[in-house]
Amino acid sequence: MTAMPHMDTVRGCMDALFRFDELERESMIQISEIFLEKSRREFEKKRGTKFIFNKAVVEAIADNGFDPAENARSVEKYIADNVLSVLTMPILRREIDRGDIIRLTYNKESGYGWDKLGHRENISYPLATFLPMPFPPSQGAPPG
Repeated sequence: MTAMPHMDTVRGCMDALFRFDELERESMIQISEIFLEKSRREFEKKRGTKFIFNKAVVEAIADNGFDPAENARSVEKYIADNVLSVLTMPILRREIDRGDIIRLTYNKESGYGWDKLGHRENISYPLATFLPMPFPPSQGAPPG
């Protein structure tokens, strides 16, 4: 497995190579997905809770999270302030526990939201095949 470069290095390279006010939407979507995936990995490592997201979440970040003055930093801040922040109160109220699988959602009327898909030990293989990360070796791979 190839190690990910330090995110400050990636962010610095992106800042040097791109002016976000000149990027096409598809490039912004790809960059948004990179930063959301980074946040997903950090969240899982710290909380032991996995979250998945769909294209609507990534597109909303791409449409709303870019500030040309701040470049890539604005995307990370937007994800923390607007996307992951919807999980704060449910975590404090213990509605989200270690080992849960959470789906982040977005729609124009209500913004970002979440729903609990289940707990890692209780998840069936058909749902698990949609998770963005492979299964830990102790759980094995989904059938066929």
